[in-house]
Amino acid sequence: RRAAGTADPDAWITPVCFAEPLAPCAAAARAGRPIAWPRLTAAVSRMRRRHRILVVEGIGGWLVPITPRRTVADLARAAGLPVVLVARLRLGTLNHTLLTVRQIRRDGAPLLGVLLNAADPSPRPADRLAERSAIEWLPRLLPVPVLGVLPRASVAFSPEALAAWLSAHVRPHFLHWLRRRAAGPTTRRRIGPMH
Repeated sequence: RRAAGTADPDAWITPVCFAEPLAPCAAAARAGRPIAWPRLTAAVSRMRRRHRILVVEGIGGWLVPITPRRTVADLARAAGLPVVLVARLRLGTLNHTLLTVRQIRRDGAPLLGVLLNAADPSPRPADRLAERSAIEWLPRLLPVPVLGVLPRASVAFSPEALAAWLSAHVRPHFLHWLRRRAAGPTTRRRIGPMH
C-alpha cells in the first residue's frame, strides 16, 4: 500500500488472509475457513476499477491451489491481467522457470516476461554460481524476455522510491510499457519484444 501510494483498506488489498504461510487451500482447511472464490474475483474487479495499474501476487506459483478446484492460474484468467513471472534465483531456477513458462503459455495467459528475484542470495559459492548461470542462460532459453534482476530491497518504499528502484533494475522497455499503462486506457498495448 505504501509503495503504491494508496489508502485502500487492507480488506480490499488482501481480501483473504491466514496466519499460517501455506498454500491458500491448505491454510484455509487448517483454519476451518473455506475461501469464497467470488470474494477474490470481486476484490480484483473492484481494484481494477480504482487503479490504472494493478499487481496481483501469485501466492507462491502458477498452479498453487487457492481452493480445491481453483489455482493461481484460474485467478489470473479471471482477472484478465497480463502475467509477469517472478522466478527465484537459486539452484534449480532454469528448470522451475522453464516449466512454469511452458505451463503459462499452454494455459493461454499473456506472459510479458520473467523477473529474476535475487532477494535472497545464498552464501554458498556453488549456489552463487548457479544464480549467475541462470542470469546468463535464461535469456537464451526462454521464449519471453527476462525483464530484469531484482536484488534485495533495503528501503521502505514510497511511490517515488519504488519507481527509482525499478528504474535501476528492470529493462527500459518494460518500464516504458508500465508508464504507458499508467498513462491511461487509450495507451494499453501488449508489450513488444525486449530481447
